[in-house]
Amino acid sequence: MTTLGIDSATQTCSVAILRDGALIAERYERAPQRHAELLLSFVDEVIAEAGILSKNLDAVAVSIGPGSFTGLRIGLSVAKGIATGIDIPIIPVPSMDTIAYKVFSQDEHATETSILIPARRNEYYYGRYRRAPEKPETITGIQVHTTKELSVVLENNQRDTIAGEGIERFLEEIKQDNTRAETDPVLEKITLSLKKDLHIITAGYTCLLSGHYRKAELSSIEPLYIKRFESGSGIKNR
Repeated sequence: MTTLGIDSATQTCSVAILRDGALIAERYERAPQRHAELLLSFVDEVIAEAGILSKNLDAVAVSIGPGSFTGLRIGLSVAKGIATGIDIPIIPVPSMDTIAYKVFSQDEHATETSILIPARRNEYYYGRYRRAPEKPETITGIQVHTTKELSVVLENNQRDTIAGEGIERFLEEIKQDNTRAETDPVLEKITLSLKKDLHIITAGYTCLLSGHYRKAELSSIEPLYIKRFESGSGIKNR
């Protein structure tokens, strides 16, 4: 089984190839607003590095969000174009699941993780997972929190490893809070996660996780968009 992975849900643009459970080629670059420019060239590069022809691909795994509206649309359009052109299925993989999978793959001591992805200004997509035998198990569904709300959530779950692209922005915002001590456990966990690159999501992990998800009809696949109800009392998919 040879799977092409595409992930453009965040600022990182990434493409990878997985063959029989082994990652054999990958390209990624943190390149905000350059996904359309880079994705197709990355696809060509990983196919060449893997020493295969595009017709040898068996499936395309693609990150479906939540994440950047534009990035998700670009990634899904490229995935659908490739899948249609060589008549192979698409496997949609949620972005937060992939990040949680990366956390548990890299840190054998991590048992629970809080995932942050930037949403609108001063808001974040948030999800919480626990380690499970095959793939991360959801503790909470995807939520939307303001910076203040998220601070409370993370402080209440101090055992969690904190990961996802949103940790960079969140760290800068909470550093402005002069009431926080330098030894604040949330600050320490985020700083450690940045050192371990747990803020970067790549297509290699999308590929590795894709075997736990079902193939989908091309016409039915849409990016996973999340937004807050106007009342602020919850979220909904759109």
